[in-house]
Order: sequence, then C-alpha cells, then structure tokens
Amino acid sequence: MWVDRTVKFSVSALVSINERSSKTSTLSPQFCTHRETSDKRRYPTFARTRPPDTQISKSVTTLLLHFNWTQVAFLHQISLEGEFSAVASTISAAMQASGISVRVEKTWNGPFYLGYMDNPFCKILEETRENAR
Repeated sequence: MWVDRTVKFSVSALVSINERSSKTSTLSPQFCTHRETSDKRRYPTFARTRPPDTQISKSVTTLLLHFNWTQVAFLHQISLEGEFSAVASTISAAMQASGISVRVEKTWNGPFYLGYMDNPFCKILEETRENAR
C-alpha cells in the first residue's frame, strides 16, 4: 500500500516459502535470503531488502582476488536441511570462474558451538595443511 510516497509493508520478516507464493500481495521479509524467492516468474511481487545467500560468492571471490589468493582450501558446513550446499556450490563455481583454484574442499556437520562439543576444525586443519599451501 502506498502512503505519502512510501511503501508500507505489513508482512512479517519470517515468511515461509508457501506463503511467499501468493501473487496478490507484495512481500518484504527483511531477512529472507532463500534463493528460490528470486524467481520472478513464481514470486512476481516479492520485494527483497537483502540479497540471497548465493550472492555472497561475488564478495568472496573479489576479496580473495584483492589479496592475490589464487589457491585456497574451501571449508563449508553441511546442514541437515541442506541450505548451505547451494551457497557452497555457487561460491565454488565463482572461484573456478575467477581463476581461483580450490586445492582441497572439506566439510563439517554443523552447527558447531565452541565449548559445547569437539572442535571439527582441528582435524580439518591437520588434513588440509599440506594441500592448501
């Protein structure tokens, strides 16, 4: 709804994918970063205030290239719902397209809470130490 040349949104920031498919209302969930909602054919009225998580790949590759890092070890979390796999795939493809070589890729089952469980990174660092240099 337009009010004094500003848009008023009356939708909660936490909206499920099923609710987002409504073609009759404009939605602006401020923290919805699911890439599926970028499909304008399915969600023509969806408005986003933050880019999808998969767009982080551009920032990651730009940062790596800025510091002339052309060979990296790529570590990422595996979640039960699989929401990080699309982000990891996008980052990996962006690095490859930018000429950044992924020397080794390792994952850990997440989430990790320091002080409450064994640290998975000690093992990962030991395994990647030689190949990542």
